[in-house]
Amino acid sequence: MKTIIRKNVIFSSLLVVAILASVILTSCGGGSGNEPQVATQASALTASNFSLSAPDSQQAAVGNNIINPNLAGVEVPTFSLSGTLTSEKGGFSGVTVKLSGAGSAEVTTDNYGNFTFIGLANGNYIITPEADGYEFIPASKQLTVNGLNAVDVNFDSICLVP
Repeated sequence: MKTIIRKNVIFSSLLVVAILASVILTSCGGGSGNEPQVATQASALTASNFSLSAPDSQQAAVGNNIINPNLAGVEVPTFSLSGTLTSEKGGFSGVTVKLSGAGSAEVTTDNYGNFTFIGLANGNYIITPEADGYEFIPASKQLTVNGLNAVDVNFDSICLVP
């Protein structure tokens, strides 16, 4: 059996569920029930940025239990989204940037106003900067990650308090 080591507890739990589901699934068939029966059933499970799948040819029914000894873990590609927040003085540090949509996260801009979200799956996202006393132009941006990293997701700021 192939072992996948991942620091993500959810992934480990789902792997256990996948293995148990693979062993517990039952099939109804003719005969006395004592002879091995071959059954095919596609299996797929995704967790975090991994996809677990078993080809039909790897599953067989023994008695009334479907057994799948060869779950294969394939890492699903992930992408990043990055940009810069600027003020009239240059890069705007310490700004909270929130990500929502297909995933959610929050980062803070560095000393130069740069921010990066990593580990993103393909999907639609909304990026919103927030800082007391400032307005951002635009207020938020919507974009789609589709097989490439998203770069130059930039915002300008206006100080509302003199």
